[in-house]
Amino acid sequence: MVRVVYVAIAVLIVVVGAAVGALIVSSARAQARPKLASEASLAPIAPLAAPPIRPKPASAVSTVETPGALDPALPVESAIPLAQADPAVYTEHPFFKRTLTTSSGIIYGVSDDEGIFVSLDGGSTWHRRNAGLPIRVVYPFTGDKIEVITAIGVDPDDGSRIAAATPSRVFLSEDAGATWTQIPVHDPVKPAAFITAVALSPFDKDAVAIGTSFSGIFETSDRGASWVSYEDSLKFLYRGAGFYEDIAGLAYSPLVRGEWVIGVGFGGGLYASTPDRRAWTPFAFPERGAGEVIRQVGYRSVKSGVVPWALDVSTDRASWSFSESTQSWERLAAVPPPPPVSAARAARQAIARDRSGIYLSAADASGAALAEKIAFLKKNGLDSVTVDVKDDFGRLTYRSTLPLPNAIGAVHPLFDIKALIKTAHANGIYVVGRMVVFKDEKLYNYADRKYAVWDGKRRAPWANFVRQENADSGQVSYVQREFWVDPCSEEVWRYNIAIAEELERLGIDEIQFDYVRFPSDGPVANAVYRYRRPGMTKVDALESFLSLARSSLTIPISADLYGFSCWYRISNWVGQDLGVLASYIDVVCPMDYPSHFPIDFMKDVPYLDRAGQIYRQGTARAQEIVGNRTLVRPFVQAFLLGGERNMDTAEYSRYLRVELEGAQASRSSGFTLWNFGNDYYMVTFPLTPFVPAR
Repeated sequence: MVRVVYVAIAVLIVVVGAAVGALIVSSARAQARPKLASEASLAPIAPLAAPPIRPKPASAVSTVETPGALDPALPVESAIPLAQADPAVYTEHPFFKRTLTTSSGIIYGVSDDEGIFVSLDGGSTWHRRNAGLPIRVVYPFTGDKIEVITAIGVDPDDGSRIAAATPSRVFLSEDAGATWTQIPVHDPVKPAAFITAVALSPFDKDAVAIGTSFSGIFETSDRGASWVSYEDSLKFLYRGAGFYEDIAGLAYSPLVRGEWVIGVGFGGGLYASTPDRRAWTPFAFPERGAGEVIRQVGYRSVKSGVVPWALDVSTDRASWSFSESTQSWERLAAVPPPPPVSAARAARQAIARDRSGIYLSAADASGAALAEKIAFLKKNGLDSVTVDVKDDFGRLTYRSTLPLPNAIGAVHPLFDIKALIKTAHANGIYVVGRMVVFKDEKLYNYADRKYAVWDGKRRAPWANFVRQENADSGQVSYVQREFWVDPCSEEVWRYNIAIAEELERLGIDEIQFDYVRFPSDGPVANAVYRYRRPGMTKVDALESFLSLARSSLTIPISADLYGFSCWYRISNWVGQDLGVLASYIDVVCPMDYPSHFPIDFMKDVPYLDRAGQIYRQGTARAQEIVGNRTLVRPFVQAFLLGGERNMDTAEYSRYLRVELEGAQASRSSGFTLWNFGNDYYMVTFPLTPFVPAR
């Protein structure tokens, strides 16, 4: 878990523009496949009769790659598997995380795994429409999952023209989804930008606009040949350090050429632009103060009124329509709840829910040190410990009997795990085993570095060499601080899962995966992933690992993610897409350490208040993304870093208190105090009021 390097990572995000974000809540997958109404082939869908168009202003599954092959480092432009046409007609459909009803009566639905569906009869039957959209290359590699669709948007004048976005790509269909073509996305859109909204212009058939989670809005007027950034006009959404607020919905106005309407994510409100898009005006959305979270906006023609257009707004609670004719809002319908989680997931959640505790180093997991920590837990009403079982160097800190860890010298027992579990359980303490996954020096050096991430430029194992200077001699040397194994390797996945299975057999209560990501520091552009299957993205690789882990373990699985991975989305950077990973993990543990956010992020907020806001908003955002699938149990910063070391007792006590108050305000499912040295000196007040009742 980081952690001084986290500061450097945050700075790196700013440098490369890889800030983060997202709004769309990924819903639980359907419990059963749609039922076929007919096996007959379905001809490409023709648009329904469109309403009269108003006048417009004039001129207005492959083999694993051989280690050593210098394959590109997961470029988004690489060849990808594409879905083929699906001729089936469905009378039932998966749970749609979003739907869109067009002016011409066509209805579109988006499923997390099965892509885009279209209905021509008011929702009675559905046709799956994914031909040309990318397929996720995910274990067990059956090719039946479409890359997650993060946004859709239609031409207000022509419901058969629809755009769809994945985190990094944009696709256009002009035949109601029967076929799709890719719209190139490039500079000035940053490679790490995560697309959260897409819109088509009713005035210009070559114009497409995209909203992102942290980089603002971009537009092409020539179907991707060139792009223009509108960051400069969005300063009211700027949070500092290169981060803009999430654009959850985006629509071209059919009334005024050039005007946009945007919905800002996580309760940020609704805004309309001027035609030149240089200024924005808040749109009076009735439920903003009630906490409704906007997920989508779009225009639709209506048959009555002086101005025959309505602005449709979908939130996490309801669908709304604003009549341009009467200038009034109407609440159309409540959003149906997501399907309940499976019985197995519900049982795991019941075990893991509302656990509060501390990080426990392996060195303190026995003897007098353990007795002292248990006394601390009891005094403060805490009921869990998170202990290192596989550390940041790939060492197993308990006595494993697995052949491969022993063969590569990875077993370094520091405590008796059976004794720890027995003592903890006798005292009502829940034991979480923290496993560092893809940062692993022992496996990196095994078998002539067979599993190491490769450096395509040096033609050697990839490394980030850190400069250090001897204070006495002035001699400079370069040291490799981190050792990364290939996150695309199924053998690496199985090595770690075998360890997790052994820990489950030993009686551990929960497995917690850390460093479930790709490397972030150093010459990452040179990194080559030799085990990557063709078309596999970083998100696909991490999803594959967790999919295999979920199918192998019965106890709860948790995962540590960057705070930014839960505040925004950075899946195009390190692969952590919380919306995708939530389908496999029972608990997400955001590392919302305020000292690790860039100094300029929310810099206008007083420092202690900022700490509270980071935990309050960070927890709420993570919960919005995962929905009912996953519990949110944040790591709480119980250490001081940098200038914070000058805080006196009263100040650092207040610092810890406001963090806990922020997490509590967002109804987190417990918390874990993190201090790498296991010195919880910042706890100078009773923690009991912050511990949720089980």
